[in-house]
Amino acid sequence: MGMMAPNRAAMRVPYDWRAGECLREPDTCSSYLERAKTDAMLTLTITKKTLTLLVVFFTALILSGCGQPPWNDPNPPNPEGEVVYQSVMSPAPPKHLDPAVSYATDESLFISQIYEPPMGYHFLKRPYELEALALQTYPTVEFLNAQGEVIAEDDPEVVFSRYVLRLREDLHYQPHPAFALNDAGEPLYVFDNVRAAAKYHQVPDFPETGETVAFTSEEVD
Repeated sequence: MGMMAPNRAAMRVPYDWRAGECLREPDTCSSYLERAKTDAMLTLTITKKTLTLLVVFFTALILSGCGQPPWNDPNPPNPEGEVVYQSVMSPAPPKHLDPAVSYATDESLFISQIYEPPMGYHFLKRPYELEALALQTYPTVEFLNAQGEVIAEDDPEVVFSRYVLRLREDLHYQPHPAFALNDAGEPLYVFDNVRAAAKYHQVPDFPETGETVAFTSEEVD
């Protein structure tokens, strides 16, 4: 029959903290309790000092940013007594006005005035709610096999998915010189060289703007 080894850690502690009883001679317990009290006070003092240093550090960090502007502000300082609106900073003009390939935010300033997105988030609702804009309703999804035939969503032969977007019928471009036609039904403003178009600098320079033209799905294929 084996014998259990005594718990050496318990033998070194002369006081039972749970029962509140001394396990050895009273003098030994008194000495042990005094050392434990001293250690506890020292730990508490260190904790207070650490907390004080952390409070001082974070207070100084917060106050250091109250009076001075950010050091990496890319905008020039505002004139005294004036409020200046800073727009997007771009070193080059927009690269694309085609929404299919555009990717920069500065280009959206122009594209949003030309094309209405098919879907968009409601301006005020939180959490965000997607709603139809240029579409009649939400897109529908069709699932196709390898032959392009519509099949069920859970069919193991699904290879492709096709999204169907139905545009609103009341979408129109605003009148623009690009839509102006001559008596033969051909574009009125077609120039063979730069000199022929030199007198036209902006839209109001064109006397004819044409009529409104409906926006159709063929233009987004």
